[in-house]
Amino acid sequence: PEADDGPAAEDVLPADGPPAPAAGPAVPSVPPGTVAS
Repeated sequence: PEADDGPAAEDVLPADGPPAPAAGPAVPSVPPGTVAS
């Protein structure tokens, strides 16, 4: 069971990695537009 939890946790971390970065750039893009207005 422990061996399965190890690999599983690693797969979950990488999966969350890509989505996080994508959302990051999107958020900053919104604030700049409002400030320019």
